[in-house]
Amino acid sequence: MGESETYEGIHAVTRSPTTAAIAAYNDNPSGTGAAIFAKKKGSVGHAGFFVGNVEVTGSLTVQGVSIQTLLQRISSLEQRNSSLEQKVNTLQNQLNTAISNLTGRMTAAEVEIRGLRQISHTHSI
Repeated sequence: MGESETYEGIHAVTRSPTTAAIAAYNDNPSGTGAAIFAKKKGSVGHAGFFVGNVEVTGSLTVQGVSIQTLLQRISSLEQRNSSLEQKVNTLQNQLNTAISNLTGRMTAAEVEIRGLRQISHTHSI
C-alpha cells in the first residue's frame, strides 16, 4: 500500500521491453472484485488517464451501456440519417419541379393577360 500527500501513492517504472510496470490480478475465478479500481473525488480531473493506445479484450461498458450497444445505435442512426437525407433530396427535387412548373404557368398567364389587355384597349378605342 502506498500513500502520499504530494506525490504518487505508488510509482513504478520498468525498462523491460515486454513487461508492464504494474500488473494487477484477481485470481479468484468466482470473485467479483476488479483487479484495478480507480476513484477520483471531485469533478475536476479523471479517475483514469492513458497516454498511448489502450486495448480491451473483453467487453467495455460506459455508464451501464456496452460499447457494442452504443456502436449499434450509432450505426442505426447513421442509416436513418442517410434515409432522411435521401427523402429530403427527393422532396427538394419535387419542390424545384413544382416551382419551375408554377413559374412557367405564371409566365404563360402573364402573356395571356397582356394579350387580353391589348384586345381590350383595341376595342375600347
